[in-house]
Amino acid sequence: MSLSKLLLGAIRKIRSVLLLCVTISLLFYYTFKNEIDMLNSYAENEYLPSISNSPIEKNHEIPNLIHKPTKQISLKDPVILKEKNKYFPLLLTSASNDPTSSLLDPTAIEKSHLSYSEKYPVLFEFSLPHFNTADDSDHPAHLASDLRHLSLQEAKFEDAGSLQGNNRLKIKDLFLKSWRQKDFQISPDLWPIDLIDSLDTLYLMNESQEFNDIVERISEIDFKIPPRNMPDIIDIPDISAKLLGGLISAYDLSTNPILLTKAKNVADFILRSFDTPNRIPILQYAWKSDYNNRFPYKETSIGELSRLVLPFVRLSQITKQNRYFDAIFRIITRIERSANQVPIYSLFPNIMDASSCKVLTPEEVSTGDHQKNSAIMRSIDKDLKFVYCHQVEHFITTSNKIELDSKLISLYDMLPKLNALTNIDVHTLDSETEINSKKLYHDAMKHISSLLKFNPVHGSALNLTILSGLETSSIYSPTRNELMVQLRRNFSFNPESCNLASTLVYGQNVYKLDTENIKFAGEIIESCFRLSQEFNGLLGKLSLDPCQDESCQIDVQHKLNNIISGKYIGFDEGFGESKIIDLKGKTSEANEFDENLERTFSTVNNEHFKNIKLSASDIDLASSKWAKQPELPLWINSFQDISLLSPNIIKSMFYMYRLTGESKWRKMGATILDLTLQHLQENNNGAKGVWHISEYNSSSDEVPTYWLSQTLKYFYLLFSDTDDYSLNSFVITNSGHLMKRADTVL
Repeated sequence: MSLSKLLLGAIRKIRSVLLLCVTISLLFYYTFKNEIDMLNSYAENEYLPSISNSPIEKNHEIPNLIHKPTKQISLKDPVILKEKNKYFPLLLTSASNDPTSSLLDPTAIEKSHLSYSEKYPVLFEFSLPHFNTADDSDHPAHLASDLRHLSLQEAKFEDAGSLQGNNRLKIKDLFLKSWRQKDFQISPDLWPIDLIDSLDTLYLMNESQEFNDIVERISEIDFKIPPRNMPDIIDIPDISAKLLGGLISAYDLSTNPILLTKAKNVADFILRSFDTPNRIPILQYAWKSDYNNRFPYKETSIGELSRLVLPFVRLSQITKQNRYFDAIFRIITRIERSANQVPIYSLFPNIMDASSCKVLTPEEVSTGDHQKNSAIMRSIDKDLKFVYCHQVEHFITTSNKIELDSKLISLYDMLPKLNALTNIDVHTLDSETEINSKKLYHDAMKHISSLLKFNPVHGSALNLTILSGLETSSIYSPTRNELMVQLRRNFSFNPESCNLASTLVYGQNVYKLDTENIKFAGEIIESCFRLSQEFNGLLGKLSLDPCQDESCQIDVQHKLNNIISGKYIGFDEGFGESKIIDLKGKTSEANEFDENLERTFSTVNNEHFKNIKLSASDIDLASSKWAKQPELPLWINSFQDISLLSPNIIKSMFYMYRLTGESKWRKMGATILDLTLQHLQENNNGAKGVWHISEYNSSSDEVPTYWLSQTLKYFYLLFSDTDDYSLNSFVITNSGHLMKRADTVL
């Protein structure tokens, strides 16, 4: 090699090294300068001294590092609050009592929100593991077994699983009538959330021309940032489940690239709500606010958080971009780390503190505890005062109420579906805990069956199995390392609890647990079906009495005597005396509690009289009926929030049929369909026999979106050929959106 070439090569290497050195030097310089600017901001009326680049003059007195400011500041001044909020996050209870909502500058709402810089960027992204179809050598040994070939749907059906054309025609006619009645409008001033929520149903119904026309019009909408006419507060679970989930589902079905582009735009906007100190999203996201340095709210629905999981994971699979999975994985790990921190292991209350902040007391601050732990961050509370937040690695229990509504059930519904979608147990990726989704799911279902299930008094041979709501009261004994949990059921029936049947049967097929879950699921959905028949297709929230003997038949005179004598006293603040029940649980993770913590459970005495308050004025003694609702059977104490069009029953019937192969579920579904049609035609008649579609007793003629995106979809799939959209090939989210099970993952 010639000397000139050697010299040229040396010059190139030197140039590369110099360029690298200059880049690193500039990086350190600007990083240090940003730190100086931040500390100067802290120092304004704070405890830290101001720092400048100027050298200290000779004989200049060094400032006292613990000097207390003489000038007091008020964070209620919007200008000061805005400046301080750049560095100190807001720690608020909920969106409904946000003190900054009254401090908004109206002109700020009009400014551009297109540019966004994260305050808490992710340094290292979690990623889904890579599967090699030819060689599984990259498959980490600690993960659960490969689920790519997991068969979920039953292979043999009692009725051969063939298409039932007559029922499908009824359903499609209902859908088209509902679609045209709703008359969707597409405008650049609003995101068409309801339209996109129902778009995949339109595709399933083979309305390809209208589907393509809508996609073309959607292509003209900007989904990078909401239009200014959108509400000041965005419901993140709602747009994640309906808008993002609808776009991904429509893409998975049609493979139209426009839908994928729009889905990425929506997801990138949603990721802004994850920009919090613990990277848990703010579910009620004030996207227009200038005060956007915040923790997630202290009152957060744990079930609503889980609604974000499947759409983001599926988007990560399709795009091969880990940032979508990373965001969700942080929710998943925090859920699993919280399973030991609730009174009933793995059974979460509906509301928890997602900020994970334990506020230091004034005494702890006075002794300097706030300076001893890097996990402690100075924050601004709901009273617009400075506090110190100690961040823990789990959600904090703040509520003692457990109700199996659709929000909470969606958490347990997500667990097996996440396994099916990713072909692994994602929970095993968290190396800091030994828990997996199977254990979390199994323990929760076991506790639901043991603690929430009851048989109500009724007026005929209904043989009902109902899931009650529950309240807890806990006392921890450190000397015995025991958590004594007192339980009080409310003996209510929530129609949304019918959804648990689908969760039970799906989880059974994923986790291959004992068949008791299928039996339990059958009891739940059969009871929901019988109640629906009892009220001609209607279902609502019921207050009931638990059985006192094997017959469960109502004794009218005994019931009247109990009401008159004042035994129905309703809930009070305390729990009262209790009786021990035969159920104990041990935990495996030590965080707030010792790893050998033992839980004991007891129920309050006479709890069946505490679920509702009744008196002699509530009954008509002459007729032995309810005074205000004589048409209501005496065995039902109250009947509220009545619904006709909800998917609660038909969803579980669809899953029971596809996952067991038993034809009775199709027959029950046909009965529910006929009852619904009959009710709509009889009670929604208009001129010349024209009838419209609306929810029961609704003041509006508006067609609810769940009727199009879920109820009619489940009806249609129930009577379709079972090879159509098989559960072996698709996962259906809790919001009713179909997503492909990938052959390979990232």
